[in-house]
Amino acid sequence: MSNIEIYPSSWYYNACVQGFLEILARGLGKNGRDYVESKILQKDGRAVIPDTLMSAAFGTSDIPMPPGSSGWEEVPEEVSSLKRIAWWWVIKSYELGFIRKDDREKILNPGEKVETVIRFLCHKNGIYPNLIQIPWDTAKKIEFLNTWFSPVQDDGDIRCSFCGHNCTVVEGERIYDAYFTRTLSPHLGNAPGMFPNLFWDGNPNMIMCRYCRSYFMCFHITQRDRFFVNSNSFFMNWHLNQLISGQTSNNDRTPALTSIMQYDLQLRRAISGWALQSMELITFNQKEIGCHTISATLASLLVIPRISSLIRSIASPAVWENIVAERFDYLIIMAYKSLRFHLKGHGNQPQDNDIVGVGTGGLHRVIDLLELYCAIKANTVSGGLFMCYINMKDIGQAAKDAPLSTSDNAGKGIVFRLIELARLNKKTDVYHLLLRIYLANNKPFPEALTRLFQTNDKELFKSGIYAFVAGLPQQDANVTVQQVTEAN
Repeated sequence: MSNIEIYPSSWYYNACVQGFLEILARGLGKNGRDYVESKILQKDGRAVIPDTLMSAAFGTSDIPMPPGSSGWEEVPEEVSSLKRIAWWWVIKSYELGFIRKDDREKILNPGEKVETVIRFLCHKNGIYPNLIQIPWDTAKKIEFLNTWFSPVQDDGDIRCSFCGHNCTVVEGERIYDAYFTRTLSPHLGNAPGMFPNLFWDGNPNMIMCRYCRSYFMCFHITQRDRFFVNSNSFFMNWHLNQLISGQTSNNDRTPALTSIMQYDLQLRRAISGWALQSMELITFNQKEIGCHTISATLASLLVIPRISSLIRSIASPAVWENIVAERFDYLIIMAYKSLRFHLKGHGNQPQDNDIVGVGTGGLHRVIDLLELYCAIKANTVSGGLFMCYINMKDIGQAAKDAPLSTSDNAGKGIVFRLIELARLNKKTDVYHLLLRIYLANNKPFPEALTRLFQTNDKELFKSGIYAFVAGLPQQDANVTVQQVTEAN
């Protein structure tokens, strides 16, 4: 057997290979991850599995492990007929919680672990529906796993639809064992004999070699995290997804992608180069799979620590969706909606998902959203860095010292008028209204606001006024607003 070279392909193929490498790392013990990173993952994007490891992993416990190996997970005596890779597949799945609900509080023996994992993954509504028949006894299920995880590379004259290696269809083999169908992926595969399907002539046509089908039954390992960051490099995929693993929740679809690029300087250099050109974010849920292309522009933004930090701080799925779609100007509309919501003092959950800061953060999250918009603008618009002279912190300080508050109806009336005038881009009216407030209270007009009124960018002007309003004191500030109110 020669070394196995795996080349990046589609996001699905790469996600399956990621899961396969996770299983190898688990089986190789405490040094498994180091082995995968140093021996298997190549800087050019490939994954190369040494022939000695493949022979040992795809063999039973009587086949010696590669020289220098130690601490690997050996197949228990109770299921000694299992190949190592099959047992590693079982134990990794078991540890990740792919087990029947009734077995979660039980201490199971190795044979029972095989049963519960297969029953969870292969029932009719499972991740691999009916790939392994539930009524089979444990011995037959073990036999299936040993046959499925086979390193034998056929010398047939048919090319694998996924990796291009030669393969063939074994006589008497089930269609599900040789072709890619819905038994491996209900989302992407089709079922023969059912109408409609995507097969050209109604019959399966995407043949799998022995290696690729081994990878495909590891998809659930990657799917568990609900997010998969895909690039054109297994090396990049491994590190990126290791960093986001376990950092997502069921209620928040904001991925931890925003935090992965700040920890490893070497990795950031790599991301900043060729890998930025073809990154994708794949999201999984029970009903669908979503694929978001991460453009070079978006990827370059996510490697900026301040932008990544603000996205995590806001923690809004709607904000993330608009950033992924590169609808940056819509963030200002979200800030406007959120500002009005919080200033009105609504205590109930809003019906509009665009509202940020609900439950925690409040107006602070609105300020974060505005700062995020300005940071994005500064790094995407020609001359954007020059616009950074409009400092959100200075505007926030000016708001803190402003002769205006939202603690009374008169103050709120002026504040809401400011918001609406800014939304309509009535810059002159906003200026005169603010100037009268400061003059009525014998206070100098803040330099930060003076600089804000010098900008010709409409959205940037709005963000500055919204930030000023969001930073206003909430308690009575002994403000003279009667004259201003009467003047308007």
